Amino acid sequence: MGRSYRILWIGIGTQDPEFPLPPGADPNKLAMQLYVQKERLDKADYQTNLFLPPMRQGIEMLEQELKANQYDAVMIGVGLRTAPPLLEYFERIVNTARTLQPELPVCFNGTIETTLEAAQRILPP
Repeated sequence: MGRSYRILWIGIGTQDPEFPLPPGADPNKLAMQLYVQKERLDKADYQTNLFLPPMRQGIEMLEQELKANQYDAVMIGVGLRTAPPLLEYFERIVNTARTLQPELPVCFNGTIETTLEAAQRILPP
């Protein structure tokens, strides 16, 4: 394998009461899909921290995480970007990451299943 990268993958836990679950979505199935994709990333040499803080403490916890650890990229999950009620929270995540680690590239997955491909676009294997 090539170089190993560290990625902070930011999302919202599917059990968070503030998570706007898509109609008909199964929170347990979504959670399982997240962990399957994390395993794909890890196997491809992208050491991934799947960061799913409760929204009420999310920004504070993100600040602590970025002050304590260095990453090669931050990935912001599709669920944070596509739900209109989360727009302000999404903006705060991007701005917090850019403020605390300004050199940190940001990547976005189009779906849960395209997470590895999103990482590879920003951090080639």
